Amino acid sequence: MTYSPHLISPTAIPVAVIAIIVVATLPACSSTPSPIIDGDATNCAATDDYQSLAGCNIVDGDLVLENLDKERLSALAELVHVEGSLKIRQNVELSELDDLQFLQSVGGDLQLVTLPKIDSLQGLKHLDRVGGDIHVVDLAVAHCRADRWANGVDVDGGVELIGLLDDPGACASDPDESTEKSLPVTQLPELDQMRRGDLLEGVHPELRRRIKLMYALLEKEGIEIVFVSGHRPLAGFSKPNRLASWHNVGMAVDLNLAHRASLQDSTDHYDEDEDKWERIGEIAKGLGIIWGARYDDIFHFEWHPGYHSRIREHELQEFKSHGGSNLSDHDEAWHLFDAERADPTDPECFGGCYHIPDDGLRSLMEHLR
Repeated sequence: MTYSPHLISPTAIPVAVIAIIVVATLPACSSTPSPIIDGDATNCAATDDYQSLAGCNIVDGDLVLENLDKERLSALAELVHVEGSLKIRQNVELSELDDLQFLQSVGGDLQLVTLPKIDSLQGLKHLDRVGGDIHVVDLAVAHCRADRWANGVDVDGGVELIGLLDDPGACASDPDESTEKSLPVTQLPELDQMRRGDLLEGVHPELRRRIKLMYALLEKEGIEIVFVSGHRPLAGFSKPNRLASWHNVGMAVDLNLAHRASLQDSTDHYDEDEDKWERIGEIAKGLGIIWGARYDDIFHFEWHPGYHSRIREHELQEFKSHGGSNLSDHDEAWHLFDAERADPTDPECFGGCYHIPDDGLRSLMEHLR
């Protein structure tokens, strides 16, 4: 994927605000909370009692909804994942699927059968994973729209579209319902969804967000990375001619290519992986992050707008005045990097950019926040 001259064209981002952005895909492990859930995920056993599913985030087993005398599925408004199959069929009064707007994955088949009043699949716009087959049969949805929607879902099995409206021109004249699906990234991963993402826990939230986006973009392009370092304590730091590291303030991250066994392995095979490293550096630069290649450290990425690459004595003392003599409370110094404190006489990207410099990436991040 090439984003030139901008990493992502700003025209790819819809002007209208999308009502809901789901920022992480819930893994199959149902003990992991979803980003839309306050606290732990609520699991419910498979049941024929539709109303008892109110407040459920995960259904452990098949969910079959048929012959319901209802226009909406309001009891499913918080549903995120169905472990088994989801079968919604023979519901002639059902007129919309908007209550499924948080549904992200179905472990088995998805069946939407004989729903004559359903004329849109927009309610399933965040569904991106089906572990079995998709069957869409006898809905009032244009075949081209259903096909476009299904193409945006990662399906292990097949797709069956039968008895839909034969209106080839509907999609040509229609606003693109899959705008969000067409974006290179529609959600940011959680830390436990990234290789050694736990190492980012002590990293400044803004740098962490940008690194998450970089990770997701690289994954889309088939470049797999693994984190090897995030925050490091100041105690024990020792490097010639250096007072401290940006890792000590939670403003730096080290990473490696996931297919390399070690940093030394990557160094030894840099020529083979040069295109991957250059792409990583390109996206980092577009996000306003400094790539350590300029210091002959390809694994290092830092972001500390308004401060020097090598921490000066007065800067270290300023950090210590907020985070303690050993920076044990390093996060107490993070407010020093707020854009509101920027010196107007400094270059915009001195020490990293306060604001994401690439127009497309900036629009994408605003879309995902």
